[in-house]
Amino acid sequence: MTPDDARLIAITSAVPREGKSLTSLCLARTLALSGSRVVLVDCDLRQRGASKLIGDRDVGIVEVVEQSVPVREALVHDPRSNLFILPASGKSVPYDLFSNPATDEVLRQLKDEGARLDGVYVCTHHPTEGAPPYRIACECRKPKPGMFRALERELGVSVVGAPYIGDRMSDVEAAEAVGARPMLVRTGTGAATVALLGTRRVPVFDDLAAAARSLLTVSR
Repeated sequence: MTPDDARLIAITSAVPREGKSLTSLCLARTLALSGSRVVLVDCDLRQRGASKLIGDRDVGIVEVVEQSVPVREALVHDPRSNLFILPASGKSVPYDLFSNPATDEVLRQLKDEGARLDGVYVCTHHPTEGAPPYRIACECRKPKPGMFRALERELGVSVVGAPYIGDRMSDVEAAEAVGARPMLVRTGTGAATVALLGTRRVPVFDDLAAAARSLLTVSR
């Protein structure tokens, strides 16, 4: 992979406990298992959900930005999927970490390793929580298709028919709304979501690895 081939996917939401960490890790591992070179960067410095899924680490993005630790020393390798993870870490939460000019240097180092920042797609809205102008019923909040349409338009790709793995009904509905192919895992909140599927014909897998194996088998 060359720097020009690299892509960035940002996953976020307006409120906690919507499944960002699990979705991020599942997507990253699936892409890695398919042969792509993937780095998952956990930018949730308070909850550190994705980092907790791989175990506590002493070095991560905070040390890379604030203490000039080389990115290579902070990356965690998942040998089962060949995924690399830059965890959230540190004993404090710097309020200005991502506006810090040193963060640009981290992005430069990742670019040297074959990554490139193409864009960030974020829904900062919620229909009932927060304060205006963020407390609105928007078109970009899952399961509505706003962010997907923006991604298609700006990156020149189509999500129609693409596999979409999640653990919530909103993930299933989001995939259906854009013509993608929903897949459900029982991990996270998936076990409870299975009961809500009704007559929907959505494939259900025990975990991400099982879903990834299914995709790899079909692609051969």
